[in-house]
Amino acid sequence: MKNIRKTLTILMFILIAAALAFASQAQAAPAEQRPATKTPQSTPTPTPSGSDPTPTPSGGGSEPTSGNLVANGDFSGGMTGWGWYVSPAAMAYRSIQNGEIYVQIPDDGDYEYHIQVNKPNLTIVKGRTYALYFDARTDGGTRSIGAYVGMMEKDWQAFGFQTFNITSTKTRYSFTFTMDKNTEFLSQVSFQLGGPGAALQPGVYLDNIALYDLTGGTVPKPTAMPTPASIPSNLVWSDEFNGSAVDTSNWTFDIGRGMNGWGNQELQYYTEQNATVANGLLTITAKKESYKGASYTSSRLKTLGKREFLYGRIEMRAKLPYGQGIWPAFWTLGHDIETVGWPKCGEIDILEMVGGGSGGDSSELRDDTAVTSLHYEQTDGNHWNHGSTYTLGTGILNDGFHTYSIVWDENYIYTFIDGVQYGAQQITDANRYDEFHKRHFILLNLAVGGVWPGYPDKYTTFPQVYQIDYVRVYQK
Repeated sequence: MKNIRKTLTILMFILIAAALAFASQAQAAPAEQRPATKTPQSTPTPTPSGSDPTPTPSGGGSEPTSGNLVANGDFSGGMTGWGWYVSPAAMAYRSIQNGEIYVQIPDDGDYEYHIQVNKPNLTIVKGRTYALYFDARTDGGTRSIGAYVGMMEKDWQAFGFQTFNITSTKTRYSFTFTMDKNTEFLSQVSFQLGGPGAALQPGVYLDNIALYDLTGGTVPKPTAMPTPASIPSNLVWSDEFNGSAVDTSNWTFDIGRGMNGWGNQELQYYTEQNATVANGLLTITAKKESYKGASYTSSRLKTLGKREFLYGRIEMRAKLPYGQGIWPAFWTLGHDIETVGWPKCGEIDILEMVGGGSGGDSSELRDDTAVTSLHYEQTDGNHWNHGSTYTLGTGILNDGFHTYSIVWDENYIYTFIDGVQYGAQQITDANRYDEFHKRHFILLNLAVGGVWPGYPDKYTTFPQVYQIDYVRVYQK
């Protein structure tokens, strides 16, 4: 498929004598996400940092026998603790086979980072030397893969990066690097399996992944999370959904498919009909049905021009849907989005969940994890985002109702689930505009598919429902 697609593209550009345009396209960076969308925590081509890594394919040096920083590096626990990203330009499937992760690749995209297997939430300490070891093989033939240790958030700077040529023979590979940047508490190991060339690359098996701190010593702890001085308790607005229809004095609807699937290649068509109010609940239903060119329908509501707020506590009590490709959200955007655009307007994701792992595919459970993040534009014009996650001890978020909230003041945005704080982000950097110091409006939506969550699979069931008990805003 990839050979045909790329060959036809090249022939087309030859025929129209657009060689310059083709060269420009080949060098261009991936498009930024559009307004009112969610941005995946993925890893673009890394910017190397630290000392030059030393590659050691097969049998070079003596591997340590203890101190592996990578939990579940042998995939005995399935995909537990591992992340997965596939660009819309690529197609790949992952499974655990005989204790290895196997990545089948029908289309390897246009860049190495278009397919990734990631181990997040590692701490890499300034001044220390590390060694990454892993087993790898292809499902036939020879290809290159990228092995990366670096930031798990934008700007995804690499501390150590090496490209390896692998074959169908299982081989142990390694490289070392020295961290010369400040200690990074949000680091990851990433295997980048996409292919920038015209020829389709074979699939990849990975196993026994280990990262060792060769220097050793105590691992520093991040600075303690700030907490709010007080929790606003004066209720200034709420929708308790006690009527029989959506209250149009509070909410309007976004209708349609948006540009490029709301900037994220989402699959649903948003309608008013998929949002209903009964028995004290707002219910947003995602349905698998053919409607105006889309294969799914759902709803997206917003308070733009009706209810807008600056600072305070914004809270929702809700029961989430579940399943691969299911993506509920409770979030805000700056009231001036239509004039300044996104991300300069600012975005606060109070709650997102990218579903998966509960419908039969137990290798990667995501239905138990709440995600929060901020999106904004720096004064240099770059989009930036940071976030936090909270994973339930048992069960999934579909098992019952939970409260999701932020406390937002002049200095920080603090994030809570069921009254337990799990995030705090300062909003006073000099390199920011006023994204979080102006009025925001509230949005509720249930997306189906997209760049970040991926797409429904054979385990995803429909209809899926997102039930909201209330939305409340408290201020001082």
